[in-house]
Amino acid sequence: MNNILDIVAKLSQILIGFVGLAIAFYTLVINKDLVFRNSLRNKQIEELCHLRQIMFDVWFAVFYVKENADNIRSLSGAVVDFQREQPDSWARYQTFHKNCMELFYKLQFPDYYLFPKWLNYKELHALHEITQQFAPFTILSLINKTGGEVKLWQDELLKGIDLLDKSLKAKS
Repeated sequence: MNNILDIVAKLSQILIGFVGLAIAFYTLVINKDLVFRNSLRNKQIEELCHLRQIMFDVWFAVFYVKENADNIRSLSGAVVDFQREQPDSWARYQTFHKNCMELFYKLQFPDYYLFPKWLNYKELHALHEITQQFAPFTILSLINKTGGEVKLWQDELLKGIDLLDKSLKAKS
């Protein structure tokens, strides 16, 4: 009798193991698209939030970087002197440059895989066009820009931020 009970217990453990494997296989095969879609959607939303933060940082910093560029021009100084004598302003410029490059490259490709299909990229295209005019985002390239051109870029950045805010609110 004990042999039969041992055999039944071992068979039930094997059966439970197979049921667990079947459930795991079902989840992997059938629901992988759903899991991948949710993961991609979450990454897209994170990317749009990151892009919004970059736009805000550029909007905030462009005024100060332009002011520093004008100071360099008026003092006939070199960028190396500026870097050495004003390390805080130089660090702000470096952050501005990095953010502008990231913004530029992300806006360059409307089919960027982390831009969701529900995002109206056509409205961001105007921001891309004006951002292109400021490339390569160096201090020397900002010296040649007028205050009006900088203000126009800031206005487009605010429109882009507003677009992302509205899009994210609608999808959350």
